[in-house]
Amino acid sequence: MNKNIKHINFKHIAFVLYLFTCSCSSSYLPLNQNVMKFEKKGDIVVSSYISPLYFDLGMSGGYAISDNFGVYSSFNNFEITQDRNGYHFIDDFMWDNELIIYKKYKSGLYTGLNVGVGFGGLDIHDSKRNLINRQCLLPTLGVHYLNNSRHAALSCRFARFGSNTFYIDKPYLSKYNGVPFYEKNVDYFIEPAISSGFTLDIVKIEMQYSVIVKNPKSSINYKSINIGWTASVNLRKLFKDKNAPVSKLRWTL
Repeated sequence: MNKNIKHINFKHIAFVLYLFTCSCSSSYLPLNQNVMKFEKKGDIVVSSYISPLYFDLGMSGGYAISDNFGVYSSFNNFEITQDRNGYHFIDDFMWDNELIIYKKYKSGLYTGLNVGVGFGGLDIHDSKRNLINRQCLLPTLGVHYLNNSRHAALSCRFARFGSNTFYIDKPYLSKYNGVPFYEKNVDYFIEPAISSGFTLDIVKIEMQYSVIVKNPKSSINYKSINIGWTASVNLRKLFKDKNAPVSKLRWTL
C-alpha cells in the first residue's frame, strides 16, 4: 500500500513539474551567472552549462588579463517559447559579454563585480521573432576552502525588448506563441543566485540556483526560477603550471 502511495505521489510531482516548466511561453528567464571564474592572471577558463528545466545549454569562456581584471563571454540556448515552426536546435538564445573585476584573498574570501552587455532572440526562426539586448551589474561574494567553494550573487539586469516585425497588427502579434509584442520596451530584473561547487584537480563542478524577484510593474512574462550545473576547466592549470597534468605527461614521455 505504501509503495503504491509513494509511486502515485512521485507521478503527481513529476506532472506538476512538467506543467510548471512547459505550460506557457515566456520572454525571459534567469540564466547562469558567471561568478568566481578566475584565480589569477593568465587563467583561461572554458565551461559548459546545462539546465534540464528549460533545455538550457550553454558554452562560455574567459581570460584573466591581470590578478584583478578578466573578460568573459557566454552563449546560452534555451526553450521558453512555443515554436510553431517545428523544433530547431536554437530557438531562443542569449549571448552575454562581461568585464569581471575580482579579488581573491589569502583567507579564501572572494569578491567580484561583473559589468556586461548581452544580445539575444526569441523564436528566431519566425519572422515575428522578438529581439533582446540587456545590460547587467553583478556583485559577487564567495568563499573558497580546500577544494570546495560557496558564493552568492545579486544580478541587476536592464533588458530592452523589440521586434523586427511592424507589418502585422499588434493585437494578433501579442497573442502569437504567447509572446507579447515589444516595441522598445525596457524592463529591469533583480536576480539573486546561490552556488556551491567542488574542484577535482583542474575541473570545477558547480550547481547554481537562481530566481527573479517579482517586479509588480513588469509587463514581461518570465520564468521565475532556474537551476543548473556547470563544468569548468582552467587551461592554465592544465598546460602551464609546473604540476600541470600535461607537463607531467611530457616529462614522463
